[in-house]
Amino acid sequence: MSVFAQALGTAFSQLPPALQHFHAGGMPRYFTGRATIEHGHSVAAKIGIRLGGFPPQGRDVPFAITISQTTHGESWSRDFNGHMTGSTLRYDPAHQQIIERLGRVTCALSLRIETNNLEVDVARLWILGVPIPTFLVPHSNSREWQDETGAFCFDIGAHLPGGARLIRYHGKLMPKL
Repeated sequence: MSVFAQALGTAFSQLPPALQHFHAGGMPRYFTGRATIEHGHSVAAKIGIRLGGFPPQGRDVPFAITISQTTHGESWSRDFNGHMTGSTLRYDPAHQQIIERLGRVTCALSLRIETNNLEVDVARLWILGVPIPTFLVPHSNSREWQDETGAFCFDIGAHLPGGARLIRYHGKLMPKL
């Protein structure tokens, strides 16, 4: 069972088909599409982008993702036009959250479904294994949805405390057959 299915429980079946397919688990899944990547300009944003291994800025960038099941959860390999950003995800049943490790950053993610959208919030954060106080944790404004063509759409972003952008990437993906 995928980490998203574990975190959402019976609510997983309420997701639109494109989101259920994307987060289904099991065999490796491949998706391709396009993305736009935007960075914040503060020193803190530049450090966060580097620590997370995020891609450079770009508009309408070719984007591919491979999601594979592992013994402890999932491995996500994102290819932003040759810039690889990998992460591992596992389900934390004690907190009912997904733990994602991106580079030197680890996030605890809380999920909720609102009007056919999957909303993702950052609940906790560790940098280099050190827990970050809650008041310093970036605010996530991330969501996923299915558009009228059946595409998997995403808008992943985080803002630093005070509202300055850390990163945002958004676009569409379709299964690669």
